[in-house]
Amino acid sequence: MMRTRHDTQQPRPPRHRLNGLIPRRRRAEEGAAVVEAAFITPLFFLVILAIFEFGPLFFEFGSAKNSVSEGIRLASITGSSATSDYDVVQSMRESLKNLGPKLDYVIVYKAQNLHAGPPAECKAVAETGKALTNTDAVGHFNGGSSAGVPYTVETFDWGAARSPTAPPILACNVYYRRMFNQPKPKWVYDRDLAMPTPPTAPIYSLDRYWPGAVRIDYQSGPQDFVGIYVQSQYISPTGMFKNRRVSNFGVVRIEPSRANK
Repeated sequence: MMRTRHDTQQPRPPRHRLNGLIPRRRRAEEGAAVVEAAFITPLFFLVILAIFEFGPLFFEFGSAKNSVSEGIRLASITGSSATSDYDVVQSMRESLKNLGPKLDYVIVYKAQNLHAGPPAECKAVAETGKALTNTDAVGHFNGGSSAGVPYTVETFDWGAARSPTAPPILACNVYYRRMFNQPKPKWVYDRDLAMPTPPTAPIYSLDRYWPGAVRIDYQSGPQDFVGIYVQSQYISPTGMFKNRRVSNFGVVRIEPSRANK
């Protein structure tokens, strides 16, 4: 017996059953979408928050790192030049512009080795100087004493051999944004102006506490290590995190000079 096409087709479900199935399936899909959105939305906002919060932080850290790299590269070359600090800071200014008013200060210091950060005394002086508004020299020097009289930058023998057991020389200059536009002569140390004769009010240069002219670059002996430290204040753009301090430092050995001293 031949089967007709109509006989081979499967019977269709009643229309009232389809009407009940489709709405249930739609409701299940909508419910799944709500659950997925509940999981994804917090993660999405977390990513956006991280971009707003940590993007500027990484940019600020990178700016500080770049300025330090530029500074120590030039510090090695300028060595004991009388305008060493002026040239170093000027080379850093382009990178420091990215920090703007958030920049606290720049410290140029006499380091004890290639891994030494700025002495605590220098950072303490730098923090105190932030509250000032003048352009007087800021820094720290401690070279010991002789017969109970403390050495000064002018009376200290920078080229003399020192005992390995002698305490380290602490010397550093601190520079703020308010000093950057000062003319070059203000940055150049002059011993005669610092020790006037007859005695009058001494005139100190901005690099007064560790002048470039007294830095050691002898070929016959160990050269000085120059360290540069940059500090700025990171302000949270979202206000959800505490403001923090961003800092970076680098140290380089002065390249030896052929000049005889």
